[in-house]
Amino acid sequence: MDAISCKSVNEYLAAVGNSQEKLMVVEFYADWSIPSQVLSQDLFQILVSYPSIQHIRLNFNDCPDLFQRYKVSILPCVKLIKGGQELGEIRGNLISKLKEMIELHY
Repeated sequence: MDAISCKSVNEYLAAVGNSQEKLMVVEFYADWSIPSQVLSQDLFQILVSYPSIQHIRLNFNDCPDLFQRYKVSILPCVKLIKGGQELGEIRGNLISKLKEMIELHY
């Protein structure tokens, strides 16, 4: 499944509303962040194996309010959310921990 790139809070809320019971991987990134670019490539490869997971991407330049709401201060950051509840978070490019977290909640 392709990632949904949200360009506003309203787009994000709509994507979350349509995915209430799905496990969501929310990727917080910035185009200028090299670690974000590396994580993004790895994340796309991992998520191919989990077609029912909803992948939502939030760019710092487009959605700074969501970064503040979710207290994201380190890039990249990935949060797992299901049913409106945050299940876990990875800050930085810790792809092995992300795989473990996905397996735990998948």
